[in-house]
Amino acid sequence: MTVVAIRLAIDADAKRIATLATQVYLDTYATGGVWNTIADEIAEYFSLAAMQRTLDHPDRRVLIAERGDRLLGFIQFCSGSAQPLVAARSPAEIERLYVQRAQANTGIGSQLLSRAESMLSADGCDRVWLTAWAENARAIDFYSRRGYLDVGQSFYEFQGERYENRVFAKPL
Repeated sequence: MTVVAIRLAIDADAKRIATLATQVYLDTYATGGVWNTIADEIAEYFSLAAMQRTLDHPDRRVLIAERGDRLLGFIQFCSGSAQPLVAARSPAEIERLYVQRAQANTGIGSQLLSRAESMLSADGCDRVWLTAWAENARAIDFYSRRGYLDVGQSFYEFQGERYENRVFAKPL
């Protein structure tokens, strides 16, 4: 396991998070090149302004993993976010878990996920859920090995394009 510092993100981290998010997103979803929809999605969700809005959102939290001044990964999560396939009294969603490809399989993703789960459990959440793109075998394997069960199918839609996701859930 790689020893890293994990802490709550602050506004000053927004630029690094937006940059890392763009890098990981492109490495995952644009392996065959960048088309307009991908560029639009990055602009909408990973611009500096979008990341600052995420950090300022009262129901969202972002934890970052860093070594020195180098950002290696982050996890974004939200208490109270329901999903029809997940029965929970007090649900929570893992919205994003992004780790730089060069840091894959070093334990950083596991550390971030574990810390987020602990925080959500302390908040009284009883079940956490997330979606993973159906073609992202690495992510599906990662979550399955950490006790998340596939509870069904959902779809992500953006600008008329539709992608199958798998919904995963885990009791806290």
